[in-house]
Amino acid sequence: MRTGISAGTPCTPGITNVERIKLAAMAAKDWIRFKNSPYFQAISGLAFGGFCLWLALRQVQIEQFKEAMGNAEVIWIAYALAFFACDVMVRIYRWMLLLNTITSLTYRNVAAALVCGYMVNNLLPARLGELYRADFVKRRHEIARTKVLGTIFIERMMDATAVSMALVIGLVMAWQLNQSESPLLNFVAVVAICSLLILASFAFNVSRTLKLVNRILPAKLHRIGEDFSSSVAAIRKGAILLPVALTIVIYVFEFLTLH
Repeated sequence: MRTGISAGTPCTPGITNVERIKLAAMAAKDWIRFKNSPYFQAISGLAFGGFCLWLALRQVQIEQFKEAMGNAEVIWIAYALAFFACDVMVRIYRWMLLLNTITSLTYRNVAAALVCGYMVNNLLPARLGELYRADFVKRRHEIARTKVLGTIFIERMMDATAVSMALVIGLVMAWQLNQSESPLLNFVAVVAICSLLILASFAFNVSRTLKLVNRILPAKLHRIGEDFSSSVAAIRKGAILLPVALTIVIYVFEFLTLH
């Protein structure tokens, strides 16, 4: 008796095509459920982290590593790790405040996106992790990538301003300690002050500047420019003082971590 299956098709006796499709669907559902389970994610995360650690340490001589660790002060390493953890936690909270001007996300959701972005930054060049975390938020929470990029842009502006200010302060301290003229110090000082002036000017005219850029963009890109501008404008109108204060706290932790 023919069952409707060609002679060359392997099959299990007594199982119809419909039953085979149902079994395949059940197996696919079981795999998806297993892949999304916390156990699989934890194991795969540890495995990937171990692989990255192996890539970083594969050319390190074991004897030199043991000697360096033997000479290290464990207490200072613990302090540095604690300050670094505080740095990351404050960065997560700062980005959450910026994101909450356009949506509502929990600290845990923001932490997952930020940490994944930092991981991609370490693996890929040109800080592509910033684009990845915008895409991560889009896929997980259905928020436009350009709106998320607007918050990341403000975040980077705050960091650039903080670094420029730290550079100027460091140069002033260097001049006080060393009264001799240094062309290199003078050049760096001019660059740092110009950077601060440009950042300040842009911060006070950010909406006008983005509107001008949006006019220059082709018509097909107007929607993208409008989404980006709206997220930046929402941040500027909202409570920006707390994220700015948190930026100062972040770089205090950066200093304590590297000191």
